[in-house]
Amino acid sequence: MKIIRDIFISILFLSGFSLSLKAEEAHLYTWVDQDDVPFIQYYIDKYGAEPKTSVFEDEDEAFAKLRAGYSADVYGPCSYEIPRWRDAGLIQPIDVSKLEHWQKIPASLRNMPGVYDDKGQVWFIPHLFGNTSVIVNTKLAPEYAGENNSWDILWDPKYKGRIGVLAGAVDTIPLVAAHIGVNAYNMSDDEWEKVKVKLRELVVQARLITNVTGELESAMAQGEVVAVEAWNDSYNNLIWDEEFTDTVEYMQPKNQKIFSWVCGFALSSVAGKDTPIEKAYALIDSGLSVGAAQFLIEDWGYAPANADGFGVASEEALELMIVDTSDVDAWLANTIFQEVMPNLDKIVEEWELIRAGVD
Repeated sequence: MKIIRDIFISILFLSGFSLSLKAEEAHLYTWVDQDDVPFIQYYIDKYGAEPKTSVFEDEDEAFAKLRAGYSADVYGPCSYEIPRWRDAGLIQPIDVSKLEHWQKIPASLRNMPGVYDDKGQVWFIPHLFGNTSVIVNTKLAPEYAGENNSWDILWDPKYKGRIGVLAGAVDTIPLVAAHIGVNAYNMSDDEWEKVKVKLRELVVQARLITNVTGELESAMAQGEVVAVEAWNDSYNNLIWDEEFTDTVEYMQPKNQKIFSWVCGFALSSVAGKDTPIEKAYALIDSGLSVGAAQFLIEDWGYAPANADGFGVASEEALELMIVDTSDVDAWLANTIFQEVMPNLDKIVEEWELIRAGVD
């Protein structure tokens, strides 16, 4: 009996040892759809297994969940979130020497706000970038076409009730502020009062204010509105809509820089504890791969951080890009990177009151 017992114990020990040798796969926690196969294919090819993935619908949700104890190896926030995630101890510095695709990222993105701290440590890896501006139906509002692109259309009395606006404070507040010459990322109380005046006027003008971009696109396609504040993928979606034949432009006003927002990767503070840290870095590299970059351009209409993607994407997809792919750095220099607004909670609260018409 002792021999049988010893054999049984040995089998259990060896089985446990074998299981312990099977390393866990890295875990990515990111925006909805940013766990699509093209973004993780590099990892699959390298390790012969899929990484774990989970998704969030907005960064406030993700932040609250992480503060409550949830964790992964790699997170997918946008750059303006990095300061609060870092201050909350949710992420750790990134060793870019461990990344295969770091040098493929244009210098303007590698050195943008949020990437480095004042000690020279890297906390954020850009993955993709998009823009916030205004889409105009130039068939319905021809006076704002081409050289006459202007955000003035949002306040034009002629188009009252035919304007669409993003509800998110991180998009709309900086845009409205910039339109009247105010820097929302360094805004005094007096300047904020001036911005609120324009916001009230904008609310009166608007037919809809929403964060559901499909609602803005639908309103444009049905002719309910002539202009909408929107991300550039909404412009692509309208172009791709075969039933919508009106001409539209994504505004790049002569005397006004449009906004660029950048989403990417952050390394979890617990990365490397349960899973080899190399797998976390491979997961970041997977999102930066050329295949992922091509997918971003051709299927999403967004610009990838890996500039090599522009060399493999279809001509048709590249023609829809508002980015000057011949010199991404120069083009980005003529935009404004989204950052964290001081007193954001107060601004969000007051913007909600303005939208509700009680301010």
